[in-house]
Amino acid sequence: MRLACRPYFQKDSPHAPQDIAEASARLHANTITLDDTVSKTIKFISYIDNSLQISSGQPSKVPPAIKVKNNVWQITLQAGRHQTGAVANSFNSLCGGKAKLYAPSGGGDTPDELHFFFGISIAFQNGVSGTIYLAQGSYGTTDNWWIGGSPIFSQDRPRLEYQGGSKIYTNSLSDDHKTFKLQQTDIRLCAQDAKATPS
Repeated sequence: MRLACRPYFQKDSPHAPQDIAEASARLHANTITLDDTVSKTIKFISYIDNSLQISSGQPSKVPPAIKVKNNVWQITLQAGRHQTGAVANSFNSLCGGKAKLYAPSGGGDTPDELHFFFGISIAFQNGVSGTIYLAQGSYGTTDNWWIGGSPIFSQDRPRLEYQGGSKIYTNSLSDDHKTFKLQQTDIRLCAQDAKATPS
């Protein structure tokens, strides 16, 4: 029985990737881990409907499975693995370029090719929610994951930041090719509120 394919681009699109999808395209269990054991800042994670973008000709099953145990979140997407530049270009553009992307292993710039990416909404314990994008590519023989979006910063030190009321919450990002470890490192007043606070 053939798996139904979910093409990213229409066949006649001028932006369609020029390479041909692997004939042996099949589903793989692709798992990314968000380790929040240190700070316990995440309350809930949900998949953003219709956010998956995957290389043409590759199979997929959405939504991804999301489970949590002891503040370690595992997100598993059933999808094919075939890299294309078209998916990477879309991911880079949607997230905001090099400064808004991070990969603990095999990163350093922007990905040239990716298998797929999708969006998730993270609800934090303080009531704030943020949207980030998770992408999988590969370098050498390793499948590695990227994280991106407006809350992500790769310059100076990799981190996830979000605003809640008059405060900005900072979580450092680290670990390896299949795990993002979050650790809250700073809570500070927004610039305008800091200026208004009497010394």
